[in-house]
Amino acid sequence: MALQLEEDDKDEGEEPSLFPTSRNTGEGLGTKKNTDDVINYIENKTNIFIKPSDFSSTDADTAGNNFFNALNMDKDVNEGASGATFVIPNNWDGQQLIFTVLWSSAFSGSGNVFWQLEIQWAGEEDPLGQPADQTSGTSLTDTKTSTDKLQKISWTTSGKDFKAGDIVGIQITRLADEGTDTLGSDASFLGIVVEVKE
Repeated sequence: MALQLEEDDKDEGEEPSLFPTSRNTGEGLGTKKNTDDVINYIENKTNIFIKPSDFSSTDADTAGNNFFNALNMDKDVNEGASGATFVIPNNWDGQQLIFTVLWSSAFSGSGNVFWQLEIQWAGEEDPLGQPADQTSGTSLTDTKTSTDKLQKISWTTSGKDFKAGDIVGIQITRLADEGTDTLGSDASFLGIVVEVKE
């Protein structure tokens, strides 16, 4: 179930956070406003947060940080997660979707991580089973800039035949055997933010 944050829940001019907390309570993640799929209504954007635990299938290990329930993607073999879904809101402007991968690495050393992000979508009475015109994906290479800190890399879709009300499935994989993946340690996958413009 998605949760809507009221406009009164943010201060004027306050920067939007990918990890919103309840105001004036001293409470953070795990409070009533931050369970299930979190949707932030800020300005004219809807941010849908896809958590690691939303993915029904994964071959990655769960990271030790219980606050974020990250998935550790291996440095030697390809590992990923699939089965997370969301529905495009009815107030979508019909232009594009922006997918931002959140990740981190708790280990020392530098290098790149090669992410493969794939999506599939379907509307009412559309066929399932990976029809070519309803499947898309991209490769995202991000350079580790610091240890144990949040990093982000984004993909903006264009020319896709999405419709309001479509269901969208997501698969994310770290392709460790790709030549440009040079980080010699696990990459902790923290989730995906989908920005839907109204």
